[in-house]
Amino acid sequence: MTAGKGTFISDMVGIAGGANLGDSAGPGFPNFSSEVLLKDDPAVYIADSGSMSKPGDLSGRPGFSSLTAVKDGHVYVIQDDLIARPGPRLAEGLRQIARMIHPEAYATQ
Repeated sequence: MTAGKGTFISDMVGIAGGANLGDSAGPGFPNFSSEVLLKDDPAVYIADSGSMSKPGDLSGRPGFSSLTAVKDGHVYVIQDDLIARPGPRLAEGLRQIARMIHPEAYATQ
């Protein structure tokens, strides 16, 4: 399952300067096939973690070790309460997503 077109999670990815591959799966929270993910080969992979989801080691999933995001070390896990519940914590979630997508913008000298 992924956050698709029209969700505020997808909007947050866009505001943070990314493009949500889940938008191609349709609106809401549609199923998203591994085959499409492997074909689209994202540069960054963000999974949420909370009481309903525990992503585990993504690199161990069949085919995932070939993803650019996995090879480049750009696989991230974000707490679901920072992105899935409307409220003041969305600002922190947006900051974390932006940092995941554009780590160079947050690099310290």
